[in-house]
Formats: sequence, C-alpha cells, structure tokens
Amino acid sequence: MPAPTAASGRMPPFRIYRDFLPPEDNRALIDWTVGRQRFFAPSTLVGQIHDPSRRSSMSLQPAAGKSWRDPIRRRIDALVPGCFADLGIAPCDVSLKQFEMVAYEHGAYFTPHIDTMTGPNREEVGDRVLSGVYYFHREPKRFTGGALRIHAFGAEGEGSFVDVAPEQNLFVLFPSWARHEVREVLCPSKAFADSRFAVNCWLYRPRRGGA
Repeated sequence: MPAPTAASGRMPPFRIYRDFLPPEDNRALIDWTVGRQRFFAPSTLVGQIHDPSRRSSMSLQPAAGKSWRDPIRRRIDALVPGCFADLGIAPCDVSLKQFEMVAYEHGAYFTPHIDTMTGPNREEVGDRVLSGVYYFHREPKRFTGGALRIHAFGAEGEGSFVDVAPEQNLFVLFPSWARHEVREVLCPSKAFADSRFAVNCWLYRPRRGGA
C-alpha cells in the first residue's frame, strides 16, 4: 500500500490490490486501449452533463465494444464474496457491475465527489455500494500526478485525506459514499498513449423497497 497521508478525521475504509490482472492481460489492455483513441470522448457527469470545471477527462464510448471488460470483471467476481469483509462493512447482494474506461491526459482531473446518487439522480437499476478503480499505463510511465485522493469524514485541509498513487496494475476498492477526487495529471508529451488510464467499476445493490 502506498504511504498514506495522515488523516485527522475518520477515514472511509479502502483496500488496495496489487498485481490485479495477470501480466499478459495487463499488457493486452494497454495495447488495446492505446489503439482506440478515436473511441474516446469528453467525460460527462450524471445526466450526460459535460462540465470540464468539475470533470476533465476522456471516456471510452460504447462503440468500442465491451470485451475489454472481461478480465477485470472476472477478477472482481472473484473478489465480491470477501470484499465487504475486507472493508469491514455490512455485506449485501450485488445486482449489477458497471464499468467505465477513462483516459486522463495532460491537465485532466476530477473534483471532489461521491459516487452514490440521491434524489432525482438515483438510478432505477439499484444503488451504488462499492467503487473500484483499476490503473494501467504504458511503460515507462510518462505522466505524474493523478492520485486518487480519499477524504476523511468531518475534516478539511491538510492531513484530512489519503492519496493512492495510480500504479501499474493496481486496483483500489472503497465505499461509493466516500468523498474522493482525482488530482491533476501532468503529461509533458501530451500524447494520448502516455495518459493515465483507469477503469472505474461500480457495484450496485438492489434498490431497497423496490423504489
């Protein structure tokens, strides 16, 4: 686990899994992604809102297909039975897994937010309960920054967060209600192939009461 920044508030639980995919699957995903730049478009917020002041990145579009998800889905399927205990939170049924591939180019970031949705933004398919991020990039790495910053409850400012570095073939899992952000990425080459790539994963539980 990367050396975390000490947090003065109560930290949400999180778990880091290194060497998440077999090396051959990691390399294949890198090669596949680098060759699909034409399928990436500006990332959006809930409701397909494009607001680069809050989220600046590029997301893979459905036209690229879904087969790239399979190795990650298999690993997550294997984690699900024990991941709630790993995080020290109450278990629940997982009704859906959702995936999004994102490229963070030079200057990209995502301001603090949570992944759960409330009010009119709630999804009919269920509620997000766990969020995960898988990191991958070309070697040697040609960007800096881009840490996942997980914020403590009831704390602000210096010492109120933990930064998880976007290391090669690393997966981090945390509750979807945890406040987090992506720190700015610096990529001097400004080449798409040198981006900080990530796969966001959301695990849903069935909607309580069916509503």
